[in-house]
Amino acid sequence: MTIFALSTDYPWGSATLLAPVFMYWIRVYVTGIPPLEALMLRSRGDRYREYRSRTSALFPLPSKRVVT
Repeated sequence: MTIFALSTDYPWGSATLLAPVFMYWIRVYVTGIPPLEALMLRSRGDRYREYRSRTSALFPLPSKRVVT
């Protein structure tokens, strides 16, 4: 929907970018990742810390190399 709104002559079309940005912010910093990581740290401990150090949090990016 955002792409369609941007491509029209509607003067507030660029304001439609605010919703996806806000949803990303809420998911990454408020309701999604922080509570899940707290739960995983309590239940899995150091194994999850190791996994988290080499994996990106939200987007599938290439693996981070950990030098040991």
